[in-house]
Amino acid sequence: MLTTTFDSPRPLDTILSSERSEGAVRIIGEVDAFTAPIFASLLGDVVDDPQIEVVDLSGVTFFDSRGASVLERFEMQRQRTVIGSPAIAKVLGILGKSRLLTGLAQAA
Repeated sequence: MLTTTFDSPRPLDTILSSERSEGAVRIIGEVDAFTAPIFASLLGDVVDDPQIEVVDLSGVTFFDSRGASVLERFEMQRQRTVIGSPAIAKVLGILGKSRLLTGLAQAA
């Protein structure tokens, strides 16, 4: 498993990371205006890797409209399964973009 972590210099110290395992990438952390470019970069790596079939966003604890915009651009370029958390599903539902999620992670 390969893990990439991006630490932010801002006071709340947001961390966005990704973990790769066979055929999947799991993104963990917060996706907001500050981390959206990092999120875009991580998804760009997924587009370039044909072995990644699943994008697991169930570890994303905060997700805003910037993240939804990045996910929408990614959706146009991919044939991947995207699994999200109930929080992500709620934001996408409000924005009318529920189609961006293929599945929903089960609550623990």
